[in-house]
Amino acid sequence: MEKNTKILVAAGIGLAIGGILGLLFAPNKGKDTRNKIIDTSNKFSESLKGTIKKGTEGINSIKSELKNRLESINDNTGDYI
Repeated sequence: MEKNTKILVAAGIGLAIGGILGLLFAPNKGKDTRNKIIDTSNKFSESLKGTIKKGTEGINSIKSELKNRLESINDNTGDYI
């Protein structure tokens, strides 16, 4: 799971850098280019926030599941963990 997250983050960063470089070399007015860079950066930021949120939710879910399993084992064996 950690490997997949690293791949997604690296791909997102690569896309963002490629998009920004493409805009910088495009034959547009400076103001239009700056607005496109800002828009692309905002989209990337939102996408990254969503990825982080999903990862956090996944970790919390795993944590909760492990806690429940440990409590179940403790209840069944009578031992303290």
